[in-house]
Amino acid sequence: MIAIYFWFIGRNIPATSYFRYGFIVGFILSLNALYLIIGLVQYQNHQVKIRIPNKEKRTDIIDFNKDIVAIYPVGRGFIAVLKSGESIIWTKTIGESLKELPANEYFLINRSDIISRYVIEGYEPSHSRRLKLILKASFTSAREFYVSQRKAIEFKHWYKNDSKS
Repeated sequence: MIAIYFWFIGRNIPATSYFRYGFIVGFILSLNALYLIIGLVQYQNHQVKIRIPNKEKRTDIIDFNKDIVAIYPVGRGFIAVLKSGESIIWTKTIGESLKELPANEYFLINRSDIISRYVIEGYEPSHSRRLKLILKASFTSAREFYVSQRKAIEFKHWYKNDSKS
């Protein structure tokens, strides 16, 4: 198109300073505009992927002793799994949850996972002196739960002492 323009006005392209300044500046601006557009599209696609659907249920309706069997992190938030197998978004922190949950029924198995006695069938040794929890068949989860090395002894006491009563 530039060659046609110069032919139309009757000038010779190499004789002008077009290639020295105009072409280089135009080329650089075009590349920057292209990279800006690509970056904005990638940023927008990334924002769509990390959104969590708003399926939050009212937590004041949920009876802690009967409904919640596990709380674990997903991304920046938490998911609570109910006995029915349904997962809901959990808005409380781990600390807030532990204060409200009965200590004889729920245990913080590592820094971020809380599990209910209701779903634990047993445990087995795992690597690095951790414990892998064996969950009841009625509780299906793609996630495996492990008791951390630091919490293993405390968990064994909690599980053995309260399971007898």
